[in-house]
Amino acid sequence: MRRVDRRGVEVPASLVPQSPGRRRQSKGATELARNLLAFSEGRPKDLTFAAYSEDSVKAGLHALFHGKCAYCESFYDATAPVDVEHFRPKGRVAEDEAHPGYWWLAADWDNLLPSCIDCNRRRRQRLAGPGGAPMADSTGKADQFPVVGAHLADHAADIGVERPLLIDPCRDNPARHLGFLVDADPLLALVLPLDAAEAPQRSGCMG
Repeated sequence: MRRVDRRGVEVPASLVPQSPGRRRQSKGATELARNLLAFSEGRPKDLTFAAYSEDSVKAGLHALFHGKCAYCESFYDATAPVDVEHFRPKGRVAEDEAHPGYWWLAADWDNLLPSCIDCNRRRRQRLAGPGGAPMADSTGKADQFPVVGAHLADHAADIGVERPLLIDPCRDNPARHLGFLVDADPLLALVLPLDAAEAPQRSGCMG
């Protein structure tokens, strides 16, 4: 994972925020207005999410990340079509069963990232950690979104006050958090949090 400046690509036309001066609103702006009404009327099941999957969005993310997954930097075209990932999950939050999801950010350009299937979807996959010891048997972000304190659920609140425990490569500098760990025996290369990667075998930080 590396730092990416989102200003390098314009907001796709289908996600341009609502503007009083526009005669015709974007698909994302229209969708948000419809979802705001549905949620205010207590109809959460009527929320719809389609604008984020427009071809123009995928093209913008492809250009911004040069065809790579935002998390693992693999070229997703070599394995499967890109998943448009919501950094803040749109429909539910794994850590908070009562949270409706960050539905108001479903078509927000700043909340979207390109992801390979392995990083975006929950999958059974046994991973080895330092020294070859088992580290995890389930991978993929899916609707996980751990934060410090409580999750924001008010669409009118300032999302900037929330403190995510996940790295957003467009807001954070991954080099301050991640490092390489290379084990010679057994031969194993990992990307770990810096405090876990502090060891003689460490080959350096990601830039």
